[in-house]
Formats: sequence, structure tokens, C-alpha cells
Amino acid sequence: MPQSYTAVICTREQFDSVITSLLKERSEDSLAVLGFIRKRIFQYHLHCDVCLVLNEVYFRGLKFITSGGEIQSPLPWIRATAYNVIREMS
Repeated sequence: MPQSYTAVICTREQFDSVITSLLKERSEDSLAVLGFIRKRIFQYHLHCDVCLVLNEVYFRGLKFITSGGEIQSPLPWIRATAYNVIREMS
């Protein structure tokens, strides 16, 4: 994962890197975020995969970045957006 999550993510490449590292690495951060998503899927009684939710989060992030938005803290942003996606799916 990138060194600092407090830095502003303003490029697609940096956002791609964070999402990819969530899926590939077994760090504390990735386990926490993926665990949170799994827990919310179970809480809302959904029959979907974590990757489906993360995919929607990724597309929303790309749309937000290309429209000029800046993500200050990617992991909390991903977590909050995933929660919103799950709520919308329920």
C-alpha cells in the first residue's frame, strides 16, 4: 500500500493503487476494510460478494476524481462509500 494515506489522492493511478493493494495485500488496513464490508453485507442480509461492492466503490471513486474531487483519506472514504453502496443494495 502507499506510504501515506493522509495525502490527497488526485490521480487515477494512486486510487487504483489503493484499491489493488486492498485486494492483493494481507495488511491490517486491507483486512479491516474488507472485514467491515463483509460484516455489513451480512448485517443487511445480502447475497453478494465483497468484490461486487468494492467494484462499485472503485467506479464511484473514479467518477468523483474525474469530476475534480479530491479524496483526503482513501481508506475512510472507501469504507464510507462501501457502507453507502451496501445500504443502497438492501
